[in-house]
Formats: sequence, structure tokens, C-alpha cells
Amino acid sequence: MEMTIRPMTKPERMYCYTQSPQIRSQTGNIGYLRADMDTDGKGFYSSWFGFGNDGKTGRFKEELDGVIGSLRFGEGAEAFLKDRKALAGYCFSRPETFITEREAGVRIDTEEHAFLLRLNPDRGEYNLYCYCYRKDFLDRHLKEAEKGIRFVDTGYRELFRIPDGGKIRITYPGGERREETCRYIDPYHVEVGYGPLSLYHVAEFAEHMEKSVAKAEPLEPPERKEKEKEKASRKEERVIWDSEEELREWEKDLEEELPDASEEERREALREANRDRLLFIREELSKEYPEGILVAADLGLWDGRRTACREIRSGRLSDCFEAGRDTLRIRWYVDGAGDLRADDTHHDGVNHYLYRAWKEGTGEEEKKRLKARINGGSASKEEIGRATCRLGDDIGKIQGWTVPERKTEARAR
Repeated sequence: MEMTIRPMTKPERMYCYTQSPQIRSQTGNIGYLRADMDTDGKGFYSSWFGFGNDGKTGRFKEELDGVIGSLRFGEGAEAFLKDRKALAGYCFSRPETFITEREAGVRIDTEEHAFLLRLNPDRGEYNLYCYCYRKDFLDRHLKEAEKGIRFVDTGYRELFRIPDGGKIRITYPGGERREETCRYIDPYHVEVGYGPLSLYHVAEFAEHMEKSVAKAEPLEPPERKEKEKEKASRKEERVIWDSEEELREWEKDLEEELPDASEEERREALREANRDRLLFIREELSKEYPEGILVAADLGLWDGRRTACREIRSGRLSDCFEAGRDTLRIRWYVDGAGDLRADDTHHDGVNHYLYRAWKEGTGEEEKKRLKARINGGSASKEEIGRATCRLGDDIGKIQGWTVPERKTEARAR
């Protein structure tokens, strides 16, 4: 059976969750399969949840069984449902698939159906949600939804449009406000909020607003400001080393060097070259700090997050660039504040590390108190700044770039 697999597009990501009855009808949603891989990561316990339509045909069953069978028992990287380790390796080697910090999303197409897979390699979670659609229904709905959701007045004049999944703010007399997520149904109908009374004809919603003496207006997605802030921060970052160098950035060079190699063989060649680059970086960053280096950690564990810390007593900067045995992906970088940091992805989540050198003259009792407060989750940035200094300046000097001076860092010195 032929099938294609790719990362979900942003609009498709909304459809890898349970939808309302009207959206299920518009998209040809047949049902979904949910599965977990047991505590040892090697099982596959699944349950089917159908939506009571006539889409579960013999052809559908054949294609669904073929997809799941290929992902569990096939060969190569795309057999990512073989076990939890294979699933984690697949997800974390393809950052473009992530739809949240912990979940990835891919779409698989067969001849007649589309399967939207939400993947979570964490232990203690359901590892797979596979939402199943009639491919022609889903694609037609997605195409129509690109036009956006229109809002009109009682004279049927268009006021504004928002994207499918966008939000509006409704303001009532007296100043009361509420925000509602809206979903595209068809050119004339919209879901405003959730529940059995959420479906409106666009003219009906206009009349409802008029009778309530209320005003609806588009709401800028809150994540847009966060993304803009994150984007600005990312611009200031200096990536030192990333264990998953983007293949597409080197695709042309690799095609010329390895014309007959498969994509997976090119990925492995890239990983090997990247590992050699890490060895060079560790040799290059050989500076030592007599008082040692403090590593403050925000740990993502299977049962939640907690803070911890450790010391690199050798004081060697190069010793900061060592990954643990359970690491699936790690990325070291200097942030906009001049701090050396790392994001370490493993089977149960993501650990975030902050590396700071102890200042000369910092006493053992002061170090002990600070480490206890970090372990207890109560240490502030100011406390850490008083006893330690950032490492980005020295890394920049060695590699030939500079870190902007920050007032907070200047005061801490």
C-alpha cells in the first residue's frame, strides 16, 4: 500500500483533536485511534473511538491497518511506532513536526483517507492519537477555511474576518467582556465558543449582537506577541552547537557529495560531521574558571518539573558541552543576556540548563546556600547574579563575536 508522510501544516494541527459534530460532518471525520506503549515503551495498547457515521468501510479498515502496520513493523526511520525509543528518535530529529513543546504532528495520506497523527513520546502519556478522515472531505474543508470566518452586521455588510481557530472579544453594556474561539463551518455558518449552542448563521450572530447591545471585534492571538518576543530573543541568540543540525540547510551540498545516498544516509553523514564539529568546539573552548562552574537546571521529568543544580568542579568551559546518556537532542546557545544555556530533550521531556561561573571570593557557605535555594525552587536571578558571572563574554572572545552589555549584569559585577 502506498502512503505519504509529512509534517502537519498549521491549519491541519487543529484537526488532530476531537471536533464538534458539525466539523466532523464537514471534514469526513470517521473516528480516532488512541494508543500507548506501556511502561516499558515496547507495547501497543490501542482503543478505537468512532463517531457513528458510515465511513468505517472495508476500504477504510484496510488502509488504517496498513498505515499502523507499516509504522509498527516496517523498516527504517518511519517505523516510529515500533517502540517509544523509535518514536522519540523520530520526533526529536524532526523539530519541524512539533505542534507543542511535548507533541509532534504528522499527516499520512493513502489513496482515499488522511490520517492526522498526534505523537507524544513521553512515558505516562498516550503516545498516539490518530484522527481519521475522508481525504477529499478534509482537503475541501481546509481549502474553504483558508478564506477565513466572516462577521457581518444586520445589513449583511462584512465587518471583519478572522482565520479558522481565531478569537473574537465580545463587549457587553457595562464593560463586561468575554473571549471566544471561532471555527469555520462553511461560508455562512460559524462556531462561536463551544457547546450545543455555539453554531450560528453569520446573520443570526449579527442579530444576537444587536439584541444584546454587544460588540464583537477580532482579537489578536495572544501567542503572536509571545512569538514576536521569542523571535526577537532568538535573533540575539548565538547557537554554539545543535545535535540535530537541519538537513535542509546542507541538502544541496550533501546531494553533490552523496548523490546516490538515501535521505536517512545523508542525515547520518550530517550527524557524523556535526559530532566532529562538537569535538572541535570543545577543544576551542578550553578556558578554565578557578572557582568552578554552577549549572542550574529546570528539569522536565515524567511526573512534572522541578529545579536542581550541580557543579562542574573542573572549571573547564569545555566540560559544559557534554550530553547525558538519555539525551535525544541537545542545543547549546548563548542567549541575549550573555548566558550560556542548553535545551536537553530526553524521553520524559526537556531539561533547560543555565551555566554560570562562580565569582572569585565566593565562600563555600554562600555557595551552599545558593545551591539549596536553587534545589528548592526559590532562588532568584538576582541571587544567582550576585554569586556568579555569565560565560557568553568569554565564548564570544574565543569565537570572534561580542555580547551586548546588560544593565543587570553590569550591576551584578
